[in-house]
Amino acid sequence: MHKMLKGAILGALVPVLLFSHSAIARSDAGDSAISAAVEKVMAADQTVDVTALRQKNAKRFSYFLPDWKEAAAAFDSFDKAPEQAFSLAQRQLQINPLDIDANYLAEAAAQKLGRPAEEIRYHTLLMAMLHSISGGNNGKTTGSPWNAVSVAEEYQILRLVGLKVKQQALVIEHGHQFDAMTVEGRKPGEEFTINFNIDFFFSKQF
Repeated sequence: MHKMLKGAILGALVPVLLFSHSAIARSDAGDSAISAAVEKVMAADQTVDVTALRQKNAKRFSYFLPDWKEAAAAFDSFDKAPEQAFSLAQRQLQINPLDIDANYLAEAAAQKLGRPAEEIRYHTLLMAMLHSISGGNNGKTTGSPWNAVSVAEEYQILRLVGLKVKQQALVIEHGHQFDAMTVEGRKPGEEFTINFNIDFFFSKQF
C-alpha cells in the first residue's frame, strides 16, 4: 500500500478498530440490493446493518472476495495521476463495492482531487466497515475478536492499519473458529496477535 497514503490516515483508523463500537440496525438487503445498501451507508444512513451487508456481499462471491488485479497500478498512479487512481478504484468498486483497499484509495484520491463530497462518501463507508469488523473489540484475544467475512478481508484490514502478517493459525475454542494472525507492529520489534472470528465462512469455501 502506498506509504504516504497509509501514513496520512493511519492514526485515525487504528483507534477506531481497537476501541470503537457501532450500533447499526439490521437490513434485509439481498444480492440485487447490495449497491443500494452501500449507497445508504455512504449517505450516513445508520439503519443499514453493515455486518449483514458484508456477509451477503461475501456470500455472493462464495466467500472468496475478488482480487483487485489493478491495485498496484492504482496505488502507483496516485501521486502523478490521481484521476487515474480514482478511476481504477471505482472500477474495482463496481465489482466489489466493499473492497477496503479500493475504498481507501478512492477516498484519498478524491481528497487529492479536491472533491470533498466524494471524499466524505467513501470515508463514511470505510469507517462503517471498520466499525463493523472491530465490533467494539480490540482483537487481541479470542474473547474480544474482530470478525471477518473472508480471508481476503482479514489481510486487507491488517494491511490498512499497517500490520504485517508473520503467521496465521487456526484456533478452535468453545465451538468457535478463529484465525490467529501473528503480526509485526509499527514499532521496531513489536509483535502481537490479532484474532478474527471466522465462524461465518469457515469451511464454506470448500
